[in-house]
Amino acid sequence: MRKCKLKVRKDCISSLPQNIIEIILGKLPIEDAIRTSFLSRDWRFKWRSMPNLIFDSRSFSSSNKGRPSLLMGNYMSKVLRFLFLHNGFIQRFEFSSSNRSVVSSELDIWLDHLVASFVQQLKLTLPSTNYLIPSSLFRFEKLATLNLSSCDIILPSSFDGFKNLTNLHLYFVTFDQDNALETFVNQCPLLKILDFETYLECSQRLMLHAPKLESLKIVGSLSYLGFEQTQMITTFGFELDSSEYLYDWTHILSNISNVENLELLCFNDYSLFQEIDRIPSIEDLKFNRLKKLSLCVNLNCPKETAFTCCILKNSPLLTRLHIFSNYLEKDGPSSTPNMFWNDQDNISVSFNNLKIFNVFDVWGSKSELRFIEYIFGNTPLLKVSNIRLNRGVNNSFGESDLNDILIQLSSFKRFSMVEIFVEKPELVIQLV
Repeated sequence: MRKCKLKVRKDCISSLPQNIIEIILGKLPIEDAIRTSFLSRDWRFKWRSMPNLIFDSRSFSSSNKGRPSLLMGNYMSKVLRFLFLHNGFIQRFEFSSSNRSVVSSELDIWLDHLVASFVQQLKLTLPSTNYLIPSSLFRFEKLATLNLSSCDIILPSSFDGFKNLTNLHLYFVTFDQDNALETFVNQCPLLKILDFETYLECSQRLMLHAPKLESLKIVGSLSYLGFEQTQMITTFGFELDSSEYLYDWTHILSNISNVENLELLCFNDYSLFQEIDRIPSIEDLKFNRLKKLSLCVNLNCPKETAFTCCILKNSPLLTRLHIFSNYLEKDGPSSTPNMFWNDQDNISVSFNNLKIFNVFDVWGSKSELRFIEYIFGNTPLLKVSNIRLNRGVNNSFGESDLNDILIQLSSFKRFSMVEIFVEKPELVIQLV
């Protein structure tokens, strides 16, 4: 009888480089990654050296039966067991949960354990329980990215900053002292990206001293905002939600002269520029690199309109302009006087690079339409303009109705062959 030897070829996945296997494991829910230990002897411990650990609702299977607190406690115990069995460096650790039964003491143990794992990216997304961050977090010496949601922070007196931190994202994080955010940020010398979203009327102040900062986005409000050595900022966004605090916009904008993307918005019927003391001069504001500008402005307020025009005149490379018309009902049907627009017409100015111009929430006031006419008449390369009307335009403080608006827009002199689209809910009209 003839004997045959079967050659068993090693499976192609097992022969992949270790870094590719780690990527594959990272795409799986944690529980499935652990189950790969049953594939073969070679796979038995591979999950223990995964560098990226992401724990969320998919990580472990659950019967969804029982009290939420018990289910959450069981879930967190599994995470802790996983961390104790892990034997490699952890580059990225994420935990997200919407369950209010998150056990703070378990989280503390995780973070204590992770200190020795040289974590570079840490993200904690928690329900609105305001978990108090333990002092062990401030010993993460290799941390490059920190993302926290719904947490409380008490800075240790010994905190000397995160020397490798480049990305900081804080969402609804509270501090024990009004200058703690400022202290935190300014002790991170390599910081490039800062996102901060806060509660209404936050009392935190922020005098930024961040020479490496490239992107700054703030949603909410601060008691004070100032800049020192921030000329590297190329993206700045501020969405204001409170009128309690006033800001020195001339100081702020003059210190981010290299910005390329600028977004200044407000909501809850607040105004950004209404309380400015003076309109800045050409020497005060220069945006030689600005390409995209988004502004929320009350065009019926002369000071706000003048401030907006000042920014536009000092932005020679601007290609995209988005205006959110903030027509405050309490201001009534006031308007920017004709004298102002006559002065603008007498100034030789052209927005030579502007290609896209959008206006949102237009009521049809004289000042809004005059601003649109001003842009149309000074943009030789304008290609597209979308004008989105407020849904209540026919009931707006005695201003123009839809037909009047269309007639006026059609009559405006245009410096280019721009395509104009007028939008209203369930209606889009293209002007020719």
